Amino acid sequence: MRLICAGLFKDVESFILLVLASSDTRFSVATPAIAELSKVCTAIDFADPQMTAPLYTLFCGNNSQDAERKTAPCCARVRQKLLQYLIKCRGKG
Repeated sequence: MRLICAGLFKDVESFILLVLASSDTRFSVATPAIAELSKVCTAIDFADPQMTAPLYTLFCGNNSQDAERKTAPCCARVRQKLLQYLIKCRGKG
């Protein structure tokens, strides 16, 4: 968690990791992630499909026809955190 919050990555690169970390059951992981996430959200363009597509994939799974590449939706705890950010997503135009 310290590595992600250290500023070594761009805000866009660390956003998904911070959302996942903020849903962790361990207080020592979730608290710094939530604090950093509140800073990072100001720089995120929620209208950019490249930014929001991973959120949708985590929330719903990818429904791939190939069994080796198919992923299931994430757990309810993570979905609850993701939903907060999916609501902010708006398409361009």
